[in-house]
Amino acid sequence: MILITLLIPIGPFLLFGDQLEHWTTRLFEQEWLASRPSLMGLLIIASLTSDILLPIPSSAICTLAGRLLGTVSGTVVCWFGLNGSTWIGYFLGSRFGWPVARWLCSRESLHSAENKIQKWGVWPIVALRGFPVLAEASVLIAGVYRFPAKLFWPPVLVANLGIALSFVAIGEISSHYGWFSLALPISLGLPIAWLVMWLFIWKPKNTALANAESNHHSPP
Repeated sequence: MILITLLIPIGPFLLFGDQLEHWTTRLFEQEWLASRPSLMGLLIIASLTSDILLPIPSSAICTLAGRLLGTVSGTVVCWFGLNGSTWIGYFLGSRFGWPVARWLCSRESLHSAENKIQKWGVWPIVALRGFPVLAEASVLIAGVYRFPAKLFWPPVLVANLGIALSFVAIGEISSHYGWFSLALPISLGLPIAWLVMWLFIWKPKNTALANAESNHHSPP
């Protein structure tokens, strides 16, 4: 079931990724669009929202948003787009993925996988928010295995804000100093830094807190 879920974002990425990335980048660099910031913002939101099903270069678009709209407006626009994509993926996974999973998998293995994924918590999903393909797949999987919405949304909304702000700030700063050509390679390294921080800082800290709480509530 996880492999099937991974094919949803991977398939279009392999088939049309290069062409769509080139076309999207050229579209947002058109002069007529630069003079219409409202229209540009709507196009950025639409592009990022469709990223769940299409091979949209979200990191490149967020970086361009910083260059074209500035940090504040670009962050707000990109945050709405990232949240839209997340909502669609979570909804599709929970609405259509679970019936497909029940058809393909035994009830025992399905509930076992559901319990394991919910036991891992939302932090692996948060850590993968900046990675192409994996970000979309993790959201779909969270929906398929019915990860509780009240536990899913608060940290994911914050993570989307951090991702949007990071990419957009890189775009504006690099454009201001004239080294925008380096902005995209730098933005690609942000997800790796995000994952390293989760693996070596946040995850051990959360594990220690969970163990301490477990020991506190355990009977003598």
